[in-house]
Amino acid sequence: MALLLPLLEPNERSDLDGLEAHQFLYRVRGVLIDRLEQQMLAAFARHYDDIMAGVRVPDLLADSPVMALKSFAQSRIYQAEEKQLLQTNAKQAFDNVLNVLTRALYERHLAGFQRHGYTASAQWVLTHLRRSLPPADLPLYTQYQQALDYVSGMTDPFLIDFARRLQQRGKIGPDRF
Repeated sequence: MALLLPLLEPNERSDLDGLEAHQFLYRVRGVLIDRLEQQMLAAFARHYDDIMAGVRVPDLLADSPVMALKSFAQSRIYQAEEKQLLQTNAKQAFDNVLNVLTRALYERHLAGFQRHGYTASAQWVLTHLRRSLPPADLPLYTQYQQALDYVSGMTDPFLIDFARRLQQRGKIGPDRF
């Protein structure tokens, strides 16, 4: 909270007195997002001609006091060991889930041309992601694109949990698929 208070105007601070931490952060976030939006629009307007001409312009928010938060986040949040571990786990989970999902889509695609069933891995994935799967009548490439969009849109915790459930059921691993 001490990092955020200097970013606020005196009249904005008085509205925050007595709030619990989560309420304080919620309100401050809204104020700072509004301020960043206004600063971004003003900077864009100042550099509009250069931007439209394809001329490289400086960071539009480089002189914003709110950018102190970016520096803080880079040094104290994104570099935290816990965050780094989560990102590493999420990358591996992303690779595993995308691999299993695209293979299941491929099996589903082949099943349309051949008379055979799905492997247990493909059946489990197709059953558990039924509502999120691209339609089977789309070209396979389009199905892959939609699968990539779906998996990349998963939050890290959901992705890691889903990959963990796949692994627990033996659907992913070095000897699977």
